[in-house]
Amino acid sequence: CSTVLGECVLTGLGIAASKGLDRGDRAATEALVAQLERALEGSADPSRRMGAILGLGNAGSPVSLKTLLRETESADEWSREAAAFALRKMPREAAVPRLEQLLTQDSAETVRAAALAALATNPGPREDRAIARALALEAPESLRREALTCLSDVLAYQGGSAEMRRFRLASLRQVADSDPSEAMRKAARESLASLSEIP
Repeated sequence: CSTVLGECVLTGLGIAASKGLDRGDRAATEALVAQLERALEGSADPSRRMGAILGLGNAGSPVSLKTLLRETESADEWSREAAAFALRKMPREAAVPRLEQLLTQDSAETVRAAALAALATNPGPREDRAIARALALEAPESLRREALTCLSDVLAYQGGSAEMRRFRLASLRQVADSDPSEAMRKAARESLASLSEIP
């Protein structure tokens, strides 16, 4: 219980740091980010490290980018998973290329799924292409299913240009029409049907 509580406190510190950024309170944000960095560096406990990494991601401070990129190379799968997801709020020009690498090259499916979820947060054309590539036949079906869910959610809840929407819909239609897995085809058809009901 104390491990979970400690992880929650660290992720909560990140949210508080993010609120400081929103208010323009740079000093408070920097102090909280520094506290999270110290918690990460000073612990070998995987759960505590994961909480600190997620806290840094919640903070969204570009100051943490180097630390998060380093953690995506950790030998510990939990740290890589947390760091991949934490990159969702980092500057896109640095975060997206690393997320693309994790999505296609990391040995752990949980890390690949976290990279996918991060890419689906406010995606642009590059992120859309990465998500569409995750639907490729070479990926495990569970990851492809996650990509399908991300793509459906992006279409349902996020904006973007008409061109981006057409690309996303075409990616879903391709799965619905020609995926070798009946389960994937069915899920894509259901997503397309539910999207037609969204104004």
